[in-house]
Amino acid sequence: LFKYYGHPMTQTEIVRNVFHMPADTTDTPPNVPRKPSDLTKGLNRTWKDDNGNSFNVTASVLDLENQIIQLGSDDIINALKANKPVIIGAEGHAMLLTAVKYSILPGGGTGPITYARVVDPLYGVSKPLDPAHSVAQYAATVTVEDNNDENNADNENDDSTEKHHEIQSDEFLRT
Repeated sequence: LFKYYGHPMTQTEIVRNVFHMPADTTDTPPNVPRKPSDLTKGLNRTWKDDNGNSFNVTASVLDLENQIIQLGSDDIINALKANKPVIIGAEGHAMLLTAVKYSILPGGGTGPITYARVVDPLYGVSKPLDPAHSVAQYAATVTVEDNNDENNADNENDDSTEKHHEIQSDEFLRT
């Protein structure tokens, strides 16, 4: 996810940071199901990427376990329409939601999400979620902002405040 926003970090490094594992740990952190509140707490902080650049992350979440509802299916759909990946918690760990199918209600509103496709960084694959076996209990959209002037040095002549590019599923694989 962070690589998408210009801040490369491995999943192992992110997990080590979120769960306070020693930097000299050589093993990949175990894929132990965590509480949604752990993920939210881990996301909402200042990070340092593999290039040494500092950035802030803030998350809006749907956390059914803790009854925190800061976003709904419309927000998730709009994030994906804007080419912004969404973090979801299903099958015991976090994945990136990259596509959904949904119906439009007679009044024009959004119906339930009926199909979801994710990139699972643990296995390095893009796959559909089977709604009969995988129920997402957590979703988050994130805002990523550079935290210091050094990060902006390369963008001095860039008049835009937002960068966009098309989400490519393989972009999230093994990052």
